[in-house]
Amino acid sequence: MQLYEEQKFPEAYEHFQKTLQENPGARPTDRIQFDAGAAAYKMKDYNKALQSFSQALLSKDPHLQSESHYNLGNTLYERGEAEKSDAKKLSNWEGALPHYEETLKAEPQNKNAKGQLRVRQKKIEELKKKQEQKPSPTPSPSPLAIAFAAKGPEERSKAGRQESATKQRPAEEGPTTKGSATAIAEWPGFWRRPKVGE
Repeated sequence: MQLYEEQKFPEAYEHFQKTLQENPGARPTDRIQFDAGAAAYKMKDYNKALQSFSQALLSKDPHLQSESHYNLGNTLYERGEAEKSDAKKLSNWEGALPHYEETLKAEPQNKNAKGQLRVRQKKIEELKKKQEQKPSPTPSPSPLAIAFAAKGPEERSKAGRQESATKQRPAEEGPTTKGSATAIAEWPGFWRRPKVGE
């Protein structure tokens, strides 16, 4: 605990893990798991924190179970905060809510859990509203359109003349499906590898 109190969280986490390995099945294992989770949380290693707090939930001590649920809620929320994707953020945040609710079942007067639950629910609602207001993404232009736009006016005019010449060919001479791979491959000026024997 001294390393934790000195805010040497990586060292504290390693010490807790070493203690667990050296004393498998020892009685205070659940408390050590809880402390390891707290150290991992402070390191912002939320996956390790989730593992340790989940192990601490196996405790027979109702207060430690309640604290573990509370910290699991905080850990899931913070892991969601770190996500760039709104979908992943929302998933973690929604996963946090049942842990605050479990804390409140065990300790109905827990003001921290009540406050966190209320704040987290509000953040979830705000994120959902933001997602609803987001316009649908506009389709990006094709590489061919980008290349065409990058050409100068003379080249675009020449390409336009070539395209209209292609459109004027009879069906048996050229492609009829605009935009197909065949149409592009047979487009005047399109380089293609010669077939064997050509």
